[in-house]
Amino acid sequence: MARHDDNFEREDAPERGDEFEVRGEEIDADRLFAASEAVVLAVSELAAAGVERCPYPPSLLGTPDQPECLADFTRHELEEATAFLVRMGVLAQHPRRGQTNA
Repeated sequence: MARHDDNFEREDAPERGDEFEVRGEEIDADRLFAASEAVVLAVSELAAAGVERCPYPPSLLGTPDQPECLADFTRHELEEATAFLVRMGVLAQHPRRGQTNA
């Protein structure tokens, strides 16, 4: 997966440090990887469309701007995938609350 220099705006982001809150529901590894690929594709599509500050990927669900590649995933799966991508260094948490760099 390629790194991007685009910014993400996460309006519903928790305070810094709380973004990786542990939940009881685990996602199968294959499903996590598929959701992660969808998040990267969605971010790439928005960047190609000229969006300067992309919304937090799970926040796109149900909006007119939702990339089709996110349609098969739940919000929880996309939240976990986004957090996974941040931990892996594919997406980088921006120092200001609510933004992520890809």
